[in-house]
Amino acid sequence: MNEFTDNKRLTFATAIALVTIVIAAAYLRFAQLGVPSFWVDELNFVYAGKSIVAGEEPRFPSGNLNQRARLYAESVALSFRLFGVNEFGARFPSAVFGVLSVVAVFFIARDLFGRNAGLLSAFLLTFSHLCIGWSRLARMYTLFQLLYIIGAYAFYKGFEGATRSLHSSKRSRFDNVRAYFALEGIRWPWLIASATVLAVSFHVHELTGIIVASVLVFIAGMTGVLLFTKSARATLVSKYGLALGIAFAGAIIGVLLFDAIGFVQHAVSFQPSWANYAYVQDSHYYYYLLTESSQFPLAAFFLLGCVHMLTRGNKAAFFVCCNFAMPVFLHSFVFAYKIPNYIFQVYPFFVMLAAYALHNLYQDEKQHAQSVWQSLKKLFTPRVKRYLLVGMIFGWLPLTIWFRYALKLPFMGTAGNNGAVDYDDWREAANYVQAHATSEQVLVSTLPLTLHHYLGKVDYNLNNANTDSTLDWQPGVLNGKPRDYYSGAEAITNFDELQHMLAQHGEALFVVDTYRFERSQYVPTEVAQFVKNNMTRVWEDEKKTMQVFRRERK
Repeated sequence: MNEFTDNKRLTFATAIALVTIVIAAAYLRFAQLGVPSFWVDELNFVYAGKSIVAGEEPRFPSGNLNQRARLYAESVALSFRLFGVNEFGARFPSAVFGVLSVVAVFFIARDLFGRNAGLLSAFLLTFSHLCIGWSRLARMYTLFQLLYIIGAYAFYKGFEGATRSLHSSKRSRFDNVRAYFALEGIRWPWLIASATVLAVSFHVHELTGIIVASVLVFIAGMTGVLLFTKSARATLVSKYGLALGIAFAGAIIGVLLFDAIGFVQHAVSFQPSWANYAYVQDSHYYYYLLTESSQFPLAAFFLLGCVHMLTRGNKAAFFVCCNFAMPVFLHSFVFAYKIPNYIFQVYPFFVMLAAYALHNLYQDEKQHAQSVWQSLKKLFTPRVKRYLLVGMIFGWLPLTIWFRYALKLPFMGTAGNNGAVDYDDWREAANYVQAHATSEQVLVSTLPLTLHHYLGKVDYNLNNANTDSTLDWQPGVLNGKPRDYYSGAEAITNFDELQHMLAQHGEALFVVDTYRFERSQYVPTEVAQFVKNNMTRVWEDEKKTMQVFRRERK
């Protein structure tokens, strides 16, 4: 058994360390899970889960279909049957998938880089703010991440398997093909598993398709390596040359038989109105996100891992790097807008490369320490010296802002940032309305679907993004008036419509989240100013995320 194979064995100490990390991951993902109010997009799966539990087709209160990520919606429905329809029940599946991603990352990184790198990868993912945050939301992203990394890993195992020679005195054409694939290290069971998992992943989120670009860059890079180390003919007949040829033929077919160019142009230019911010269109967005002070030391070790990938010629590290760098590059410079969850599925590869660098640092320093510490052999046993080395190299990690902030994320209360998104205190706002609203007052809201969940009714939508015709759907229209796609509430899209509504009803309660209420992408400035200047603010939460305004009959 060689040293690297021995380094991948799951020892008792490794198992204990992994169990400890998984317990920490579960604690950070499940603790206080039901305390914050529902975030805006969580309600999509809340209503889908409720529909499935009732034996109905998933729909929004508006009657529109709610079919996205059906597999995840089914998991939410199962959780509702176990825990009831509440915040904890809705978020439970995401927390489970988030913990499973930690386990999966350990086994993937262990196989690619060794068990120490596996443990470090699991540790870094456990305390990742982004991963903690999305694991605490009723959204499909943790399931998407889990499926994506398993599918990508299965592809690597199938495409970069151990080479074998098949000996036979008489070979048919089929035997020659089998011999070629065996010699090239192609393992079809792994590739079939990869295609299956990625197909499921695609049904969870369409961004699974971005793996095609990552794999092509990896194959192109390996083709370049072969060109420099072997002949052009050997490169051409290799699996890399064959794969590039198939990809080129597929691109030609896509252009000739399908509107592939039109599809790509639509994908890269798509931008809903809520993304009308300079910062989500900035090509440096992901650079700032990954290198901000709260992310130290992950970005530094990721860059070091890239250096080690090049200086050590590690093919697995190159594959991991392609699977992270290519999606980040495309979202930064090709696609129209950038948000953190669009690179969430590849974030574990970022973590794995950082862990690879830390693992290499430990191995290098271990060799130096063995020679320098010879004089201390009478004072310390080899095990004690190993613990000292581990403490010196890794002991500072719990002192970083990154680590300490991760511990606080589950306890941000009913509103605040959870590491991925900002919660608003909709539940308390709804409680106030329920206690003080009269039957004559109509309810107007920036997120009518959220208010509908907590109160069972809502009359008007104040959020123009919910009637955005640039989205894949067309907004519902009744009596010539646009309506919120989700709740079915009639939309107030300008000041004249606001005046007409007030003249018609007289009394109203405006339940608004401060973030959308103060941004013209959602609420027209003239409308927001009129509400603030002519109505009474009767309630605001402690963290100023929510406000309730009252309009009385004059």
